Amino acid sequence: MHMQAIKLHTRVLPGNRINVFSPDLREGADVEVVVMMDASSEPDRSQNRSMRAILRALPPGRSPRLFATWDDYDQFLRQEKESWDR
Repeated sequence: MHMQAIKLHTRVLPGNRINVFSPDLREGADVEVVVMMDASSEPDRSQNRSMRAILRALPPGRSPRLFATWDDYDQFLRQEKESWDR
């Protein structure tokens, strides 16, 4: 397989995401993406982030929460407990 390199510069977006656009890219083509960060960039503080900060940084709609609200969770628990008595 012959690989062609395309060098791009981009900025990390909110949610620690990047977008890649190039007119040289063909829709549906298989590509390999290598990300190289500038060594002088701000140090990685991910080890010091709170769980709340990590959850806030997730892109919209990508929450790991099983229930959207506390009431949904509470209702599920009540139904589960009621099933034990049957």
